[in-house]
Amino acid sequence: MKVGVSVRPKKRNKKVTPLYAKSSSKKRPHHSKQSARQWLVRGLLVIMGVICLTSLFQIRRTQQATASVKEEMKAAEAALLSEENNLAYLKDQETLLENEDYVAKLARSRFYLSKDDEIIFSLPEDNDSKQAKAFNKAYLKEQENAQNQKQ
Repeated sequence: MKVGVSVRPKKRNKKVTPLYAKSSSKKRPHHSKQSARQWLVRGLLVIMGVICLTSLFQIRRTQQATASVKEEMKAAEAALLSEENNLAYLKDQETLLENEDYVAKLARSRFYLSKDDEIIFSLPEDNDSKQAKAFNKAYLKEQENAQNQKQ
């Protein structure tokens, strides 16, 4: 070896390519795969969004229908209660009308019928329906008192 000369390794003969050329050539195929995946994911998200919105609208419609049915049920229950009260009143009337004494008293009070040698005075503030209701209540109380005394 010669003195003063440095020994360098031999250079290999390589082609030198710039960095941008290497990175761009690899990204293009990878970019197209990534783009396809992105489109697939976006498409799935759109489909899921449409399904969710449709489900939400259907849930809202169902809630409104349920509320409407509940309101109808409340109205029907109120009507049923009213009819049950009316039926109870009519049953009371039926039991009262089976009693001949009650019928006679009722006929005298409503139709101003009288017994022999009886005088009836009619006042302007007399109201047949009020009289009948008051008479019915009083008569029912008398009947209950009579039954309680028998027991």
